[in-house]
Amino acid sequence: MARITAAPDGAEQSAGSQTGSGHSPSPAASSGPPRAQGSGESVHASTCAGPECAARRTIWICLALAVVTLATFGRVAGNGFVNFDDDAYVVLNRHVLAGLNWESVKWAFATGYFGNWHPLTWLSHMLDVQLFGLNPGPHHLHSVLLHTGSVLLLFLALQRMTQTVWRSAFAAALFAVHPLRVESVAWAAERKDVLSVFFAMLSLWAYARYVEGRRKSAEDRMQNPASDTTHHVSRFTFHASIFYLLSLSCFALALMSKAMLATLPFVLLLLDYWPLRRLQTETQDSRLKTLIPLLLEKVPFFILGAGSTVLGFSVLRQAGAIAESATAGVWDRLAYSAYGYLGHLSKVVCPVNLILPYPRPLQSPTGAILPAAALIALVSGWALALLKRRPYIAVGWFWFLGCLLPVSGLFRIGPHALADRYTYFPSIGFFIALTWGIAETAHPRWRPAPTGFIAAAVLAALILTSNRQAGYWHDNERLYRHALAVNSENYVAHNGLGFELFQQGKVEEAIRECEAAVRINPRYDPAYSNLGRFFAEKKDHASAIANFETALTLSPHDAKPRNNLGLVLYLQGRYPEAKGQFAEVLRFDPEHIDAHNNLGLTCQKLGQTGEAILCFRRALELKPDFTAPLNNLAWLLATSPDAQYRDGNEAVRLAMQACDLTRFANPNTLATLAAACAEAGRMREAIGLAEQAQERAGTGQNPLTDRLGAMMECFHAGRPYRAN
Repeated sequence: MARITAAPDGAEQSAGSQTGSGHSPSPAASSGPPRAQGSGESVHASTCAGPECAARRTIWICLALAVVTLATFGRVAGNGFVNFDDDAYVVLNRHVLAGLNWESVKWAFATGYFGNWHPLTWLSHMLDVQLFGLNPGPHHLHSVLLHTGSVLLLFLALQRMTQTVWRSAFAAALFAVHPLRVESVAWAAERKDVLSVFFAMLSLWAYARYVEGRRKSAEDRMQNPASDTTHHVSRFTFHASIFYLLSLSCFALALMSKAMLATLPFVLLLLDYWPLRRLQTETQDSRLKTLIPLLLEKVPFFILGAGSTVLGFSVLRQAGAIAESATAGVWDRLAYSAYGYLGHLSKVVCPVNLILPYPRPLQSPTGAILPAAALIALVSGWALALLKRRPYIAVGWFWFLGCLLPVSGLFRIGPHALADRYTYFPSIGFFIALTWGIAETAHPRWRPAPTGFIAAAVLAALILTSNRQAGYWHDNERLYRHALAVNSENYVAHNGLGFELFQQGKVEEAIRECEAAVRINPRYDPAYSNLGRFFAEKKDHASAIANFETALTLSPHDAKPRNNLGLVLYLQGRYPEAKGQFAEVLRFDPEHIDAHNNLGLTCQKLGQTGEAILCFRRALELKPDFTAPLNNLAWLLATSPDAQYRDGNEAVRLAMQACDLTRFANPNTLATLAAACAEAGRMREAIGLAEQAQERAGTGQNPLTDRLGAMMECFHAGRPYRAN
C-alpha cells in the first residue's frame, strides 16, 4: 500500500498515488496532519513552497475573501429596518432599546421572547443600540462583518482539515457570496444566523486544531515510548485539550445564538470520516475501535445539543409557534418536509426569484413526497456507492440533509414553508461536495488557467445576483413589491405591504392589500388584525371590531388584535367590555405595557381610581420613560376629586419627566404639569404653563382647549383643577 505523506501545513500537494480505501496510515508514517483522500491539488496550481510562502498565500486569500464579501454586501449599510420582525427584535423592543445594562442582560438570559432562547443574539442587538442607537447602517454592517468572519474561519478550517488551499478557498467563496446569504446578512432580525454560524465556524476550526494536536501527540508517544511509563504529558496533548474545550465552548455560544446549530455534533462525526480520516472502516473490529472513542468524545457536544433542542421546542410551544404542528398527521409532516427539501435544494442550485417570505401552501403538498423521496434516495445511494473513492460527496450531502432537517417543514413553525436563511449553515456541506466533486472530476485533465477563469465567472455571477438581491432589502415597500412581482398570490407580502402603506398614510391602499391577503388565505389572522386597525383609523368601528374578532377567532392568544379591540371598545364608551379585553391581554402577556396603560385609562373612566393608579405604575415599572402612563398618572395624582389619591409633589415630578421627554412641546403634558403645579400650591407657574399649553393647542374647539379654559378659570380663582 502506497504511503501518502502530508505536505507542510497550508502547502499545496501533488496528486500522489492513492488507494481505493483512502484511510490514513499509522501516525508514525506521517510527518504532519494526513491529507484527506481526494483532496490533492496539482503541483502546477502554484509554485509556492515552504511554510512562509504558504502563510503569505493564506493571508492574501483571506484578504481577497474579506474584500469580496464586504463588496458584495456593503450596500446593506444604506438599508433601513423592515417591518417583518425587526420591530420585535430591535425597533420596538424596550429591553434592547435600553442597551447593555444589568437588567437587560438578565432579561436576555431569562426570556423566551418571540419564541426563541438566544441570549447572545439579544446581547448583540443591545450592543448595537448602545453604540449606534437606532441607526440601521451600523446594525447591518455588524452582520456583514460577522458573515465575513465566518467565511474566513470556514476557509481556515477547511484548509487545515483537507490540506488544500484553492478548493477550500472556492468552497468558502461560494458560501460567502451565494444569493441565499442575503436574507441572513441584510435582515437585522436574522442576526442570530450570522452570529451562531460565526461561533460554529470557530468551533470547527478549533476542532481541526484539536484533531491535529491528537495526531501529533500520538506521534510524540511513538517516538518517545518512555513517556508512557514516566507519565510525561505531551505538549501536544495539552494543546489538543485546550482546543477541544475551545471547540465545545464555541458550540455552546453558537447554541446561545440560535438553537438550529444543535446539529453540529453530527457534522463533526462526518468530518471525522472525511477529511480527518479518524474512522477506520477496513474491518468490523477497526470500525468499532475507532467509532466508539469518537462517539464518546462527542458526548458533551450531544448533551449540549440535546439540551438546547429541548429548551428550544419548549420555548416555541409556550409561544404557540408549534401548536399546529402538534396536531398535524405524519403524512402531512412528511409532505411539508419533502416540499421544504425540494424547495431549499432548488434555491441552492438555482438562486433566482428569492423573496421574503415564501408563504406556506394552502393545501398540504403531498405531491412533493414521491419526487423528494426519490431524489434523496438516489443521491444518497449514489453518495454511499462512492463512499470509498469520493467520500466528500457523502459527507457534504448528509451535512446538507441533516442540518436542514429541523427546518425542512417536519415541524411547522410560522407561516412560511421555505426560507433562504434556513440554508445558511446546511449549504456549506453542499458547497464542499460540489467543489471537491468538480475538482476531482476535472483533475488532472483541466489546466489551471481555464479552471480559474470558470470559477471566477461563477463567483462573479453570484456576486452580481447577491448585490442586486441586497438592494431589495432597502426598505419595506421595495421588499414586498419585489415579492409580489415574483408571486402575486403571496398573501404574507400583501399584508406586509399593506402595513407599510398604512404607515405612509395611504389607508385605502393599505386596506386593499390586506383584503387581497385574506382573499388568498382566509385563515391568515395577521391580515385581519391589520384590517381592524386600518378601519379603526377611518373611524369605521363596526368593521374594525369585526376584523379584530375574526383575527382572535383564528389566534386567540394574539395580544395585538385583542389590545386594539379593547381600544375601539374604549372609544365607543363600552368601558366594561374594553376592560375585559385589556385584562385578557395581560393574562397572556403580563408585560404588555400598552395594555397596562389602556387598562388604567379604562379604570379611570369607570371611576376605579385606585386600580387605574396601579395600572399606570406597573406600566412605568416596565418602561420608566413611557410618556403616556407618566402623563396619565400625573394627571390623576393632580386632579382626582378624591383627596386620598392626590399627591401634588409626585405629580409635578412625573409631569416634569413627561414634559422633558416631549421637549415641552406637547400641549397635553404641559396641561398636566400646570395642574400638578396648581395642586402643589405653585399657582403662578401653573398659570404660565397653562398659557403655554393653550398656545400649543391652537385656537380650534376641541376637548383639550375646553379643559384648558376651565383650568385657567380655577387657577385665576386660586384653586387647583379637579377632573370630573
